[in-house]
Amino acid sequence: MLDDGLVASGSDIARQEGLHHSTVNELLRLTLLEPAVIQAILAWAAAPVHESAVVPAEPVADRLGGAAGGGGGV
Repeated sequence: MLDDGLVASGSDIARQEGLHHSTVNELLRLTLLEPAVIQAILAWAAAPVHESAVVPAEPVADRLGGAAGGGGGV
C-alpha cells in the first residue's frame, strides 16, 4: 500500500483498517529489520518449550498466605 502510493503513511493505513496508528507504525518498523533477525525471531518463536522450563502456577490462596479471599482488613 505504501510502496504503491495508495496511502501516504502508517496512520492512513490505520484509519482504513480501523487500527490504532501506533500499532500499524510499530509493525511497519519491523519491516526494516535485517532478514536474518526476522528469521532468528521466527525460529525462536517456533521452538518447542521443554517441560522443565514450565513453572506451575501457585494457587491464589498460597500467594495470599492463606484463604483465597485474603480476609485481612486495611
